[in-house]
Amino acid sequence: MKKRIGIIGNPASLSTHSRDNTGNIIHGHAALHLFADADYIDFDLSESNIEKVRSEFTHVGFVAATNLHVSGIPSYIDSQVQAATLIEKLDLPVCAFGFGCHAQLGDTISAASVDSRSIKLLRVLAERSHTIGVRGAFTADLCAKYGVTNVSIVGCQSAYVAAMINCSKRNLTTSADRPCVNFSWGVKEGYMMYLALTEGAQVIGQGNPTETAIRNGEISRKDFLAKGANYQLMPIVETAIRIGIVSRDGYYDYVFKNFHKFYDVDLWRAHIAQHYDFCVGTRFHGNMVALQAGIPALWIEHDMRVRELCEHLGLPSLPVSKLTRFNSLRAFSKICSYEKFWTKMPERSREFLDYLAGNGVKDLLAPDISSGLVHLSEE
Repeated sequence: MKKRIGIIGNPASLSTHSRDNTGNIIHGHAALHLFADADYIDFDLSESNIEKVRSEFTHVGFVAATNLHVSGIPSYIDSQVQAATLIEKLDLPVCAFGFGCHAQLGDTISAASVDSRSIKLLRVLAERSHTIGVRGAFTADLCAKYGVTNVSIVGCQSAYVAAMINCSKRNLTTSADRPCVNFSWGVKEGYMMYLALTEGAQVIGQGNPTETAIRNGEISRKDFLAKGANYQLMPIVETAIRIGIVSRDGYYDYVFKNFHKFYDVDLWRAHIAQHYDFCVGTRFHGNMVALQAGIPALWIEHDMRVRELCEHLGLPSLPVSKLTRFNSLRAFSKICSYEKFWTKMPERSREFLDYLAGNGVKDLLAPDISSGLVHLSEE
């Protein structure tokens, strides 16, 4: 049987109005398009489907970015249980992509407490992998706490796609005349929202159901301003409205004019390439699609997910604690250097190729991806 990889996990696109985090499609799209002949596995636990999948695929690609929550239970725990069951039933060799954890800055491995169902998934993957490809050192240490030491730190496949795209134009500099911002939901990065609002900057969301509905005309101004209206807003937006940085009416106008959200990677890339010259924010994959579009991006380290990826890959970043040292979005661009990223890329690419080879899927790479990674590794 000819070798072929089947994907479980993050999709490469989403249907319009999906409530999923659209950043996941950057993760899924990159993994799917590494390979010459890959497809998604039907998430069906019936024996007939198990037999069908085993007749079509020789390897499983597990593509899910955030798997281990250091405290609390993820809302998608049921899908983790189903994934573990499906992988056990298939019992095929597994190659994981971008496996990571959810942890706040300051969290420690010793104090971490991960739900037993997530640990079961981790161990099911470990049993069927030469090594598990994790995002960074913190995730590797967390895996070790639960007895899984066959891991390789490889970052995220979306970064290697960005490097291949930009290999011939490495001097990524910008005047930041047309900045774009992305956000998470926390209060710590609220200063970013303040700058975006006061400068009238464009924003690309990855969740943001209320903003999405306003932009799509599904929430009218009248309804949004109605007494007692209780639409879900980011905590920092509620604060901005309460203390007078922006009125509720003004926020509606701001969103309708400046907010965007994408469900297709190619459209997302094209929009950024056409409209912006700099991207800054807390969303790892929101910034990565900007880099894939050839636009310099600066990552704000607001949790361990972003920090460990930026450290491993050498991506330009700024701790969230230092945000207020900058008085404009343009000022952030002054520290956005990709020198470390390109210096690290040959070794990172070799590690990624070794990881793929160890898990038996290097020879399944699409020809342009294979040659691109080899070229990066030899720079």
